Amino acid sequence: MILVILISIMLFIITVLIHLSILKNTNTLLIKYNNSSVIYKVIDIMFSHTSQITLYAFVFYYLTQVMSYGHFSGDIGKQFIDYMYYSVVTYTSLGIGDVWPHGYVRLLTGVEALNGLFLIGWSIMYTYPPIINVCKQDAND
Repeated sequence: MILVILISIMLFIITVLIHLSILKNTNTLLIKYNNSSVIYKVIDIMFSHTSQITLYAFVFYYLTQVMSYGHFSGDIGKQFIDYMYYSVVTYTSLGIGDVWPHGYVRLLTGVEALNGLFLIGWSIMYTYPPIINVCKQDAND
């Protein structure tokens, strides 16, 4: 249990640092090239979220398949893509309900949902100002 708590804390910190790094680098590049294109920001944000989801999927896979710290029941296989699916559903708080975690991975599931909500909200804050600027420019033209 202690190991899963430590992994959860580390994943939260790592994903926040990944997100911060990607957003910061994107901003630096766009300022350097005098381009505030929203599409570049959205692509980078999607890359950031996808990398974080993949990281969580890898940890779920490792904890359940290698370390036996829990398991999943429901409509899930043993391939990595199944863990990616579960991670996407959890990270986005979609919660379809076709897969259920058992054991210590339940804690990590909750942390991933909280982490996803936080980072998705941060992404919205990051993309909102440039979208408003584009809308204002269109209204002035």
